[in-house]
Amino acid sequence: MSTAHVTLSPRHTPFTGWTRRGYPQPGAWFARRIVGTLILLSGTAIAPSAAKADMITYNLSTPTLTGGSISGTITTGGETGPLSSGDISSWDITVNISSPSSSFTLTPTDSSILEISQVSATLSQLMITQASTPAGLVISEPSNGPFVNWTFPSTPPTTEGGYAAGLNGTAAVSASITSPYTIGTAQTSSAVPEPSTAIGAVFGAVAFIAYGWSRHRREQRQQGAA
Repeated sequence: MSTAHVTLSPRHTPFTGWTRRGYPQPGAWFARRIVGTLILLSGTAIAPSAAKADMITYNLSTPTLTGGSISGTITTGGETGPLSSGDISSWDITVNISSPSSSFTLTPTDSSILEISQVSATLSQLMITQASTPAGLVISEPSNGPFVNWTFPSTPPTTEGGYAAGLNGTAAVSASITSPYTIGTAQTSSAVPEPSTAIGAVFGAVAFIAYGWSRHRREQRQQGAA
């Protein structure tokens, strides 16, 4: 009597994503890879964004000045609220003096912040507000060189201060200002998305892909049963 040997090919076990030999179905493996990749991307997307804006450049306000003109920009790292000197990353300020005719430009290359007190920022404005103590922002070259400043030397109820620029410690261009005073208005501002927004976007994508995959598998099973 002869014996017939029959070799059975492996079949997929329904709904498990695994074959009877223990190998994962290609589709299930692919789906797990997509979900894993998206979860890693969600961590990458939210890790560096501590809800801080990009750099903000403020155009200097232009009050009525006597003796010349002051123009330019001040750039911060995007911080809002009270500022310290480290929060101001750059400036480019040009002063034109009428008499005697001269001009100079202040940048971080040749000048520094000598004083900063009660200066604050929003996404749209850079401001100085006189409170219970004198307030000021002074940018100057070393050795009593060219300077520009916004100062409130007194305390309330006196709220008048000065906006001035000059050479050798002497103001040549000036204007009276009143607290609170807007030093500059934002040129551009772009906020980094909140971490919750990034998380919502990533998991929305995961849910969409999972729904599409489950629908595809359901159609395959229906076709197989037909």
